[in-house]
Amino acid sequence: MTQALALDQDADFYQEMRPRVSARLVAASAMLELSGLALQEAITRELEENPALEADEVTVCGVCGTPLQGSICPTCLRLQRHDLPGQDTGGADAELDAVETRGADGEDFDPLSVAAGRETLHDRLLGDLGAILPREDRPVAEHLVGSLDERGYLAGSVEEIADALGVELGRVEAVLSALQSLEPVGVGARDLRECLLIQLDHLALAGIDDPLARTIVAEHWSDLAHRKLERIARLVGASVPKVEAAARFVRRHLNPFPAHGHLGPNTVAEARASYTWPDAVIVDLDGAFVVEVIEARRLELRVSSAYQRLVREGAALSETEQAHVRQYTTRAKLFAQNIVQRRKTVKKITEAIVRAQADFLRRGVRQLKPLTRSQIAVAVGLDVSTVSRATNGKHVLLPSGQVVPYDTFFSPYLSVHDVMREIIATEGRPMTDCRIVQELARRDIHVARRTVAKYRGQIGALSSLLRADDTRAA
Repeated sequence: MTQALALDQDADFYQEMRPRVSARLVAASAMLELSGLALQEAITRELEENPALEADEVTVCGVCGTPLQGSICPTCLRLQRHDLPGQDTGGADAELDAVETRGADGEDFDPLSVAAGRETLHDRLLGDLGAILPREDRPVAEHLVGSLDERGYLAGSVEEIADALGVELGRVEAVLSALQSLEPVGVGARDLRECLLIQLDHLALAGIDDPLARTIVAEHWSDLAHRKLERIARLVGASVPKVEAAARFVRRHLNPFPAHGHLGPNTVAEARASYTWPDAVIVDLDGAFVVEVIEARRLELRVSSAYQRLVREGAALSETEQAHVRQYTTRAKLFAQNIVQRRKTVKKITEAIVRAQADFLRRGVRQLKPLTRSQIAVAVGLDVSTVSRATNGKHVLLPSGQVVPYDTFFSPYLSVHDVMREIIATEGRPMTDCRIVQELARRDIHVARRTVAKYRGQIGALSSLLRADDTRAA
């Protein structure tokens, strides 16, 4: 008996709508995320890979980054006219210090070049090591210096570095020892304890010493951090006053963040040991802020004349040649359009941020207002993800001459930091966190006690108990 088997091959059709992201949009988004230096690398790479793309360099002003009109910078020309002798500048001289167009010697003054020319901690350490180490140890020195974190500590173990470089462990340790002998003292330490011990040894060589400080840091650091002075006194066989004196010596003479001491006590931003080239410049012209997107090299990109001619003569080419011309011509057009679109988008977003934070730019961090990227997105008519791509990882040069990340404009807590610094600096008797909360409330700043404790740590202020100890010691 044969049984017939029926196979159902009917197809069910249905429609489904899915968002499809075009290749052009993906390329534009990727371009928008690039910093100025990364963009320059991308342009250089595309010019090498795409024969249909060519570029002419646009001459820009070295002071403000504005493209020149002939040999004249329209932005700086307005500044010079504004600052002519006999005109009432209304006290604007101080505000224009960061964009002064002439130096004391009469030569052109470029604030970006001055800032970039400052010796970084990275360069300083490599220069010092190069003077005391043999040439074959320079790769080890570069790897060690490049592994320092923002505090100046070595991120990673010497064993990992030795394996990565394929050298003997003793060689890495010898170079590390040389690094730890340099200033700022304590740089190259692997943890806080080692950092402080290096500094104590350095002070001892200079004749500055406390008989108990090294023993306490080396053997009883945890107890010292928790202020268990009586326990330390019992363990080391000393009186409590002597232990208190050693603790004050540690607080007064040692720096837990050695990289912060590079170029002086007020240059905390140098802790990262690098200068960041800004992606945009904000210039104050007659009380109005002007934004210019800058690049290491401003290039005008276009499809090369040779490929334009090949497009017009397409009928005389083979199919393979036509496909080649179409591919690279389209790619060149798309790349050039994305560069222009990136420049316009960054400028548009920066101008919206400037309008929202104009008081901050004129009067300082106290005037920093709460601002979100969503608000900027609404203001410029873009998606919030676009605003994030345009600002993340990028920096801007303020009229004051300071280079800050775009995140600064979206960090209103920085104004609270500044107020807290003032309160602590003028407090007289050390104030507890609760008292600081009350003082902030008097200034119409309402935050919780735990927030004050967090902010106090961020600005590097000790607790009221430790500040009281320092006051009594002084």
